[in-house]
Amino acid sequence: MFYCERLSDGTIGRYTNNAKLAKKYEWTGQTKTEPIMYDGKLYLQSDYNALIQSAEYKAQQAEHQKQQQLAKLESDYQTAVAELQKSLNIAQLRNDIALIADIRNDFAELQASYQTEKEEIENVASTETV
Repeated sequence: MFYCERLSDGTIGRYTNNAKLAKKYEWTGQTKTEPIMYDGKLYLQSDYNALIQSAEYKAQQAEHQKQQQLAKLESDYQTAVAELQKSLNIAQLRNDIALIADIRNDFAELQASYQTEKEEIENVASTETV
């Protein structure tokens, strides 16, 4: 098992309990910590904590949350459209003109609501990252 530490030159060094491998790495006397893998890179605990607090990390998390909210909204919208389409098909088969008009109004309201919610998600996410 390898452990990591910050070396005197500021880089992250690795060492192990194996004596032969340990000689390859210079230990500065700092506390041994196991590395944390994040985004394909190894971090010391202190570096990882700093990364989490960084604005870049927070921006990534906000963008990820925004994408999840937009995906859920899109899924809900597509489900509602499918239901309205089924209802419209039945109304057309019955030749129920009043019901067809109601379904079209419902669809227009759905589109307006979808667009409003989508803009809200995008606006909230953009103001959080600024």
